[in-house]
Amino acid sequence: MNTPIESTFKSPVCAWTSNADIETVHISAQQSPINGEISIPGSKSYTNRALILAAAAQGTSVITGALRSEDSYWCIEALRLLGAVIDVAMDSEQITIEGRAGHWQPAEIYIGSAGTTARFLTSVLALSTQVPIVVRASAQLSGRPMAPLLVALAQLGARFEYLGAQHALPLRILPAVNTGGETNIAGHLSSQFLSGLLMAAPLAHKAVSICVDGDIVQEDYVAMTIATMREFGVEPHQHENTYIIAPNAYTSADYAIEADASTASYFFGLAAATGGQIQVANLGRNSQQPDIQVLSIFEQLGCQVSLVPSGGVRLTGPQQLIGDQSFDMNHCSDVALTIAALAPRATGSIAITNITHIRNHECDRIDAMTQSLQTVGISVEALEDGWRIEPGAPKSTTLETYDDHRMAMSLSLLGLQSGVTLKKPMCVSKTCPDFFTMLTSLGVEVVLSKLNI
Repeated sequence: MNTPIESTFKSPVCAWTSNADIETVHISAQQSPINGEISIPGSKSYTNRALILAAAAQGTSVITGALRSEDSYWCIEALRLLGAVIDVAMDSEQITIEGRAGHWQPAEIYIGSAGTTARFLTSVLALSTQVPIVVRASAQLSGRPMAPLLVALAQLGARFEYLGAQHALPLRILPAVNTGGETNIAGHLSSQFLSGLLMAAPLAHKAVSICVDGDIVQEDYVAMTIATMREFGVEPHQHENTYIIAPNAYTSADYAIEADASTASYFFGLAAATGGQIQVANLGRNSQQPDIQVLSIFEQLGCQVSLVPSGGVRLTGPQQLIGDQSFDMNHCSDVALTIAALAPRATGSIAITNITHIRNHECDRIDAMTQSLQTVGISVEALEDGWRIEPGAPKSTTLETYDDHRMAMSLSLLGLQSGVTLKKPMCVSKTCPDFFTMLTSLGVEVVLSKLNI
């Protein structure tokens, strides 16, 4: 039953990705410092939140600085099938969305591997749709956890038919009837579950009360969700560990999206790894994105970070990174792979902890990075919640990317010391389709090899 819809949506080359036929990429060892200035694509986290809320809102919204990537492409295609009128300006980063005010068209949508779209859009539809909607995803995303969110939505009156495994994609969302009431969600599993419930709650038929059990993992992402909701006219009320949201209508907004702090970390990493200097033009240190905290970690590793008067952040790398340190990266776990890839260049061991939840991302990222470091000859101890990585000179070899954009981008940093070849590197299209072109623009020697057809 999965084949026809997979073929329909996946056969065209995504209009916002490039070099889809690339089989490998070789990153050459860098002999001199990397210096330069670069602009980073828009935040993935803000982009998909804004796209979905604009489509759910009354009126026409204009979004500027949106990320153009595989994730946002499939999100937009899904919203179009659901009836939103979306105009993407090809000569700028502006997207105009005529919202549906919660009144969706019946559709069968495909969302690729976008975890945020899976959690956010499914939630919004489940509490508001008056028509049946089928949601399908890639095999990778269909295997990722959804059960806690789907159970919580069912407690609020959402109805699902599972077209494969129980509590997983693909599924059919049935028309919402008298949705609302009380539900609870475990805070330690994924901030995306709570964010999905919050975004959907105003569209329910009656007030929603969400009780969070325990501490929230990466609570800064929940703050980003609430801030985005506020821009579209809705303000959740929080009392201790409970959020209360009355039925409300999202209203259109003009919304500007800043650079993606997670993606910026790889470019700051170029300077940190080579003793160079990189300036990111469109990002501020006061960003609400949790991964901006990586700048403090870079400073502890010996880098200098300064604000640029004209706007942006400049990072200058040291001759060698400072080792014998431990970093709790729970609040900025998406950049844990960045620091792990740089750790062998430090003067002593680097421990990265409290990131157990990244085992459930695009791949088991703790296991994947452990295997990658071991393959290049670096001594690494895999912890349940992270790694302890010893200094060393990685050998030049070929590595898997695990169909994970963050693995591919972080392993590119690992290659700066002695060179590395990455298999199937275009998974970077999930959040930064032009990643390797951007590396080249800064002087990194990149050789792309295409499939032999």
